[in-house]
Amino acid sequence: MTKAVTYTGIAIVCLPMAFVCCLVATICFPQLDAITVHTPLRQTVASVVEDRAKWNEVSKFRRATRLDPANAKAWHSLCNNESDKTVTAQQNLTICETALKLDQTSQTYNALADAQEKLGDHCNAEENFRMASVSSGHSGTFYVESMGHSGLLCGDFLGARAALEAAIEQQSEAINHPDPDDDQEDIDEEKADRLQDQELLIVLFDRNHQPKLAHDTCTVAHPEWKACSCSLDGEGVVKCMQAPH
Repeated sequence: MTKAVTYTGIAIVCLPMAFVCCLVATICFPQLDAITVHTPLRQTVASVVEDRAKWNEVSKFRRATRLDPANAKAWHSLCNNESDKTVTAQQNLTICETALKLDQTSQTYNALADAQEKLGDHCNAEENFRMASVSSGHSGTFYVESMGHSGLLCGDFLGARAALEAAIEQQSEAINHPDPDDDQEDIDEEKADRLQDQELLIVLFDRNHQPKLAHDTCTVAHPEWKACSCSLDGEGVVKCMQAPH
């Protein structure tokens, strides 16, 4: 009787541990996956392993900056790193500023602008998105529309309008004359981006007391609507709905 209880206790303790070890093994060695099932426990273990791997990456970059404070690549990798949950938005800004100070590229300007956006510093973000565009050697749509969005939040209506209209023009060109390797999904993404920028323009014209321009832009963006009611939510995301004429 005592042996039976002992063996039962060992089984209760060891079997779950063996199962977890098996799951970890199949995550590390996908060829073993056939012997397991896709259970919630397996997914949880996979998530833990993935998070640990990301944290190891963060630790590696931190160590690189300690060993070589002028390591621009390491600083840039830490800037806006979503895997690092230990830094505040203000600390992240300092990291991004250090990365830019060491290496002025379109990527580091863009990263600093993103960090400034998170802190609500839209005016400086607009300028750094502009510098990202200049540094890239071309006025890429991403940087231009980011300039327009930040400019709108900053209150720079003239700059925001110029940037958003330039982005819409580039997006229309990409839609009407797609690259040979663009598929329908690429074209649909361009259409969605263009619609978002058109709706941002509507918000801009409304805020700048230009109802005719707002109405004209609404007619282009939503030809099936009689009028548009557009606004920005607390995250700065544009929301539009059909309004009574």
